[in-house]
Amino acid sequence: MTTNFDLLFEAAAGRLELPLDVYVAPALPLGNDFRGLVHLHGHVDAQPGQRMVVTDRDFGQAYITEGWATQFLTRMFERYTVVFVGYSADDTVMRYLARALPADASRRYAFTELEHPEKLGSKWSRLGVTPIPYPSSANTRHESLQSFVHHWQERVSATAQDRFDSAAAIVDSGPGNLKYSERRIRWLLADPEHARHFRSTAEPVAWMAVLDGLGILAPLFDSSAPDCDEVAAWALWVASSLSADHGEVLLSIVSQHQGHLSSGLWLNIWSHLYGNYENTTFYRRLLLVISADQPSKDRERLSSLLRGVATQDIEAAETLLHQLLTPRLGFRSRQSWLGGRDSMDTETTLAWRNSSIRDAWPIMLPALSDPGHLLSVVLNLIRAVEATESLFDGDGRRDALSIRRGQVDGVEPYMSDDPYVLVVDIARDLLREFVRTQGPKQALDLLDSPSEMVRRLALDALAESRRVEADRLVGLIARRDLIYDLSTKPETFRLLRVMYRHASRAMQEELLAQVAGGTAPQRNAEVREYERYNVLVWLSADASSDDPVHAALHTLQLLHPRFGPREHPDLNSWIQSGSGADPDPEPEGIYRGKSLRHMVALLAALPEIDDIYDNASVLREVQDRLDAEQGLESSTSWMSLSISRSGHQQSGR
Repeated sequence: MTTNFDLLFEAAAGRLELPLDVYVAPALPLGNDFRGLVHLHGHVDAQPGQRMVVTDRDFGQAYITEGWATQFLTRMFERYTVVFVGYSADDTVMRYLARALPADASRRYAFTELEHPEKLGSKWSRLGVTPIPYPSSANTRHESLQSFVHHWQERVSATAQDRFDSAAAIVDSGPGNLKYSERRIRWLLADPEHARHFRSTAEPVAWMAVLDGLGILAPLFDSSAPDCDEVAAWALWVASSLSADHGEVLLSIVSQHQGHLSSGLWLNIWSHLYGNYENTTFYRRLLLVISADQPSKDRERLSSLLRGVATQDIEAAETLLHQLLTPRLGFRSRQSWLGGRDSMDTETTLAWRNSSIRDAWPIMLPALSDPGHLLSVVLNLIRAVEATESLFDGDGRRDALSIRRGQVDGVEPYMSDDPYVLVVDIARDLLREFVRTQGPKQALDLLDSPSEMVRRLALDALAESRRVEADRLVGLIARRDLIYDLSTKPETFRLLRVMYRHASRAMQEELLAQVAGGTAPQRNAEVREYERYNVLVWLSADASSDDPVHAALHTLQLLHPRFGPREHPDLNSWIQSGSGADPDPEPEGIYRGKSLRHMVALLAALPEIDDIYDNASVLREVQDRLDAEQGLESSTSWMSLSISRSGHQQSGR
């Protein structure tokens, strides 16, 4: 179908001796069932009854009032795949043709010159037509289309051997002496089969720069490019160059694309470094390139490189760990209770695999080139996380990480998936090493940090001090009133376990006086006798036979003969799991028939329900009231019931 008035199609058919049925407007065939040539707007050799569509009136009759052109086109577009040749999106005729275009644009195309493709694309898309641009120059506009169609016909009709021969011809000519024009190479390698044959024989180190110059590799350096099989195949081919030159040529090309990588190329570079990392300049640069923050980066995969890199190149491993310690601030929803409004919590995430960091850290710790820098990084991260959550919550407490960590020492068993468990482990190991090698000064300075977790880390590290520091550190515990400070209890008790027995007699007596008369800092309240008892039990475990702690413990034991040590005097809470004997089927029977005062006394004697928290005053007041009613002197021993933060035991009681 043509809208031209000339008879060139008839002349060409005659020259080729091809029979040709010709239809001239308005006597048109059915648009969905015809063969031959249709002159939709007539032609110059019009016969009686035939028309030429030239004026606005002619167009109005053809497409609107009489509508014979519209009827033909509507059926044609519904039945056939249509390609527009020689038309512009701005042509007047296209506006009329568009009236007959159905909504489905998946079967309409237009050959267009390769000039401002983004502008042309938007114009054609408004008409529901997909443009197919072809390269052209000012002097060979239409000849270029002829060549384009010819090469397309060759590519479509080529056999597998033809494709292989074409690809081989490109490779054999070499990157410096191309056999075909750049346009034809781009055209051939846009075909998956030609590209596959090319990649099977071409050396990527020799060819990558040339292909990138031709734009063939452009999708590999677009971090937002969608994945597809062809891009993945090119990415695999490009990454194979790393075995030959460790990435020298690839890095040169990446530099021209500002370091951007597609997800496929990122993954292939990561895969090569995972299995083949060596301490070379180019591998170090590639490691930093894939560490850069871009949409294609897979942060969890990146962390799995750490162990392998650490065994070969500790400086690169440190740099990689610094990158992994860069958090992202986000938010998560917190559901309300009892119909209240939902709220948000901050979520400062570290996207790594905990197992990867845990495997690499023992290798890195003894070999670190700059442990001071890494220590400052992790401490600043802890401060930042706690300050961020405190600011968002508005409560002023910087304890977001501290409340997720039962004790600094040892392995945290209940939150192993939390990346900040490992952050605290790294900070702990580094700070301990600093105290061992350089003394306690840095840890002592950190005791005044507003971050609760940093203060706990400092107390934990001070236990690594030399024994000559015992008086100084035991005195610090006494004067800072840390013995009954719940927030640092595990670390304070660890420091006491190590240092108390090495302190002077005078300092031991000063501490024992604090044990006997100290208060709980958080509650500014009296400490129960049972807590003082457990502190003395803890101190006496490693004390010498003549240590005054034994006398203090004996005196308190005489006053409270039913006291027994807690299972973990140094912990605020713990979980005991595992199977054991069946519980007493009627444990509650011991309370039957007892008076209220007697039942409270029995409960107070149970170590399983001991704690030091806020409900202490409740039971104390109950016991005092009951004792007063019985005419008895108020007892100085008391216990409390608590369900908030106690030593939980899954014993079945």
